[in-house]
Amino acid sequence: MGSVVGHSECYYIYDANGRKKVVDGKEYLITEEEYRRENPYHKDVGCTECSFVQDNETLFTYLVPREMKERATGDPEFVGKFTLPGYTGHFSFYVFKCPFCMKVSVSSISSVRRLWCTHCGDYYRLDPIRHRSIITRDREVSDEVLKYYTDKDKEERRRKQRSYLFGLFLVFGIVTTLFLI
Repeated sequence: MGSVVGHSECYYIYDANGRKKVVDGKEYLITEEEYRRENPYHKDVGCTECSFVQDNETLFTYLVPREMKERATGDPEFVGKFTLPGYTGHFSFYVFKCPFCMKVSVSSISSVRRLWCTHCGDYYRLDPIRHRSIITRDREVSDEVLKYYTDKDKEERRRKQRSYLFGLFLVFGIVTTLFLI
């Protein structure tokens, strides 16, 4: 973390000893009220960009149009920006059909490129090339990070392909051996 001229470097620590504000390397114990004054819940700041919802289920049931649910595919579709209880910011939420349980779900992106299914608990991994606009909608994601994930996906596909081919050769070898016996 770098500091800007005229501004101190600041972050917070929350542990068993309470909440601390760290300014230029010095720790100061602060109360919950002081912390909330500096970091209010997003629902209390009057943001006009998003709406407050109680949870994902409420969002899915009442705010995602039926037509959007019916046309949901593996490609996520933008629903809107929402904040939930305890959030200090808002997030873009997407409706998608989970490739594992095949149920329609709504989720915001976590870990740069994952949409979590609210039904089976598995996640749908966004492709860094195909879903670039979705990944970069709410946050700055550098080209280096996107390239890293693209290369990581390519390596994973190669590894799966190699293990698949190894399995085929292994089965072929066993069948051939049994046939010759």
